[in-house]
Amino acid sequence: VISVSAAGKSQVSNAYPEEKHGLFTYFLLEGLGGAASNKHGKLMLSDLVKFLQDNIPVESEKLFGTSQRQDPVVTPSLDADHDVALTKE
Repeated sequence: VISVSAAGKSQVSNAYPEEKHGLFTYFLLEGLGGAASNKHGKLMLSDLVKFLQDNIPVESEKLFGTSQRQDPVVTPSLDADHDVALTKE
């Protein structure tokens, strides 16, 4: 089982009012919709996690400042041997 959570232990999972979603949900849907796909059009879990970890902290700081930074967390850590394809080849 691999868990991807919206924020770290001591963090808040922020809303994204402009998009009518939570910040995590918005970027999760964007990533699943193709924004996180690799150059071959395939979506791996590691691609999605990287997309979330690259975008959510930046957007949360822009919207709410550093005091409400949000960093998605994946448990356990992913490695190439345990990556999961989220789309068919």
